[in-house]
Amino acid sequence: MKTARFIQFLLIAVSASSLSMFLRMWLQSWGWVAMLLSFAMMFFPLWYVLSEMDRELHRNGRYKEKMKYSIILLFAVFLSITVLSWFI
Repeated sequence: MKTARFIQFLLIAVSASSLSMFLRMWLQSWGWVAMLLSFAMMFFPLWYVLSEMDRELHRNGRYKEKMKYSIILLFAVFLSITVLSWFI
């Protein structure tokens, strides 16, 4: 996969996590509703990014070698931002 395409996917995941954090803080008085909405806003873009990465890597024919590292890196960035947003 080209580096520019991976950076685009990474930015989608980071912006989804940031948007989720903002939504959770904005709707904090609603309790569980806000929490469920924020998690849905985080995980739907991540699912989209991973499915697009899967299609792209199948097209290039380098599926196994690239997919492992791309998914690990994407999850690490996404989960670290999510965990940090819980403590802020």
